[in-house]
Order: sequence, then structure tokens, then C-alpha cells
Amino acid sequence: MKFGAAKNYDCVLLAIVFGTGIGGAIASYEGRNNWAGEFGKMVIDRNKTWEQLYQATKNNSGEQEKINAIGLANLINIFNPEAIVLGGGGARPFSKRGTGFLANHLLLKKQMPKIFLSHLGENAVALGAAALWQ
Repeated sequence: MKFGAAKNYDCVLLAIVFGTGIGGAIASYEGRNNWAGEFGKMVIDRNKTWEQLYQATKNNSGEQEKINAIGLANLINIFNPEAIVLGGGGARPFSKRGTGFLANHLLLKKQMPKIFLSHLGENAVALGAAALWQ
């Protein structure tokens, strides 16, 4: 939020990391017992989580993009963020088709946030930790 792709946005609520699984963070929200934001465990289809479907479609970028669009649409419908930052080795920009699929699953088309790819790379964790001390 301070250093990354969405540093100029006030309501950056979600950061989602695609790697060996799917992880996430809800900015400025710690939840009960000091944890929240386990997006990968969100059930998307027939008792399968977003993370399970993401892993199952690794070799099919079109199917993976649809799954990611559904997961993001669910989060946008709940939190209505101004911007979302995607990071990790599996983060990819949405194609025009994927953006359309995402928009079709939103409650309101005007909810579409700016979606950025993280540009901090491996430095993101260190910078975030350092920012906690400021």
C-alpha cells in the first residue's frame, strides 16, 4: 500500500498472490485471532476451493483465467475495492475475454476496480515488514 503498484489509491483493500497456492491479504483488517484473508480456501465450484481449481487448471490458461475471474468477482462483490494488486509467480494480466468474464460476475459493472500486477517482486515482504515499524 505504501510502496507498490497501487500506492496512489485510498481504497486498496485486496492483495492476492498466485504461487504454489493462492494467498491474500485484506488491508487494515486483522480479523478475529489476528488472521484473515485466506482467499484460496474460498469454495468456487462443487466443493472445490479456488486454490484446488487453480492447481487443476495449471496447464490451461483459459480455464485458469475463468476461475480467477470468479474468485476476484466474489471478492469485489464483498469488499468493493478501488484497486486490487496481483502478485506471485502465477499472477497474469487478464485478457479482454477474462476481463469480460469478471465483469459479468459483478453485481454492478461500475464496481470494476483497477487491477495491477505487483512490481515489487521478492522485495514486497521485506518492505511490508519494514513499514510496520514506521
